[in-house]
Amino acid sequence: MKKLFLLSILLLSLLINSCKDDEVNNIDNNLTGTVYFSNLDGGVPSGFTLNLNPYSIRKSFVNADYLCVLRNGKVLYTTFDGIVTNNLTGTNYKLVLPKGNTIDSYNYSFEEMTASEDYIVYRDFRRNMRVVNHNGELITTLINSNELDLQHPSFSADGNFILFAGYNKSKGIYILDIEKNQYAKIEGIENSIGSPVYSNDNKLIAYIENGDVRVLDVQTNSIIKNFDPTFIAQALVFSPDNTKILVAAQGTYYYVCDLVKNEIKEYNRTNLPGLETPSINKKMYWWN
Repeated sequence: MKKLFLLSILLLSLLINSCKDDEVNNIDNNLTGTVYFSNLDGGVPSGFTLNLNPYSIRKSFVNADYLCVLRNGKVLYTTFDGIVTNNLTGTNYKLVLPKGNTIDSYNYSFEEMTASEDYIVYRDFRRNMRVVNHNGELITTLINSNELDLQHPSFSADGNFILFAGYNKSKGIYILDIEKNQYAKIEGIENSIGSPVYSNDNKLIAYIENGDVRVLDVQTNSIIKNFDPTFIAQALVFSPDNTKILVAAQGTYYYVCDLVKNEIKEYNRTNLPGLETPSINKKMYWWN
């Protein structure tokens, strides 16, 4: 039987020699985080060291966040200095989008960053959603307003579309067509939702609404599955064959919603040493 893997990210804050608050120390080695693989069948997790090798660090701690691992082996993460790309061995460091000097710069801050093989999306200081390519060139911006306030971005499997959860007055799910530079709201979803994600064939969208895990058929725009769990769901990811959804929850458990059997199976997360409980929209990866 093929092993199903949960790839979850634990980033370690590393203490360095004390320095002045405004001092920047340039470094070139040995700052690391850890990536854990966990077998859903209960096997002992294995880990390997990922060399983050950031360009520079301020004050006492490294700020590496929103780490994203692509299937081509590229790793992206944010630091105080901008968005960084690397590989799994930490030997191909590149500062893709340096942080700007003023809040008027589109690259001033980087929140909720995620990526496809061609594009990077992040939320900036003013809650605008920015899409750039891997050279750091701006592709498009969804300006934050009373009518459009977006969060929790997630790419489609083919990288051509981005899902967003609407916030405040713009509740619901929004889809950005990157090539056409057009966005639209999915009709019929008017509540606050969390962590919308595409299936690997782009035919389904799973999301969290009122504590339930719901599955939407994209073609018919209808809910085909609704799981009413007893736990608080935080993040979702489809299995490679799109028949299951892995759910990270508050506490020491994660769950698998089986779309075929229409059941939920529980797994204990306590055997993952040091693994933090994912907050909403933290990335998970389910690879064969």
